[in-house]
Amino acid sequence: MITTLLSLLFMGSMLPQEQQQEQDIMPTDTMREVVIFPDSLLPIERITRESLRQRKDIKVPSVSDILNRVSPTINDKIMHPFAFKQRKHERRKKKQQQVLEEYSRVKTFDELLREAYEQQLLEDSLQRLRRP
Repeated sequence: MITTLLSLLFMGSMLPQEQQQEQDIMPTDTMREVVIFPDSLLPIERITRESLRQRKDIKVPSVSDILNRVSPTINDKIMHPFAFKQRKHERRKKKQQQVLEEYSRVKTFDELLREAYEQQLLEDSLQRLRRP
């Protein structure tokens, strides 16, 4: 049936001379018939049926479960309207705290002077002990 439709369409697009030559030749079908049988079960269907046979409860994860797995803080950032401002404030505060700690680690002039004085006393006492 398909071949007859194709031949009719093909013949309709030809010139009259070509149609005459085409009519002289007997059309034959050169294509083989193919029978396709569907697969009985797809892999997903097979898995679901096996799980139902075993009577396992299939837990579908919620959006918050997925977000908590991917990034624990992202759910908090999305759900709270002031989260971005609060995080920005926390970052600034952390940076200021680091600057203050670094500043407190720097020794003052009095501390440096005292260390130099103690070092000089130590060197002088060692030098006195070395002299006979």
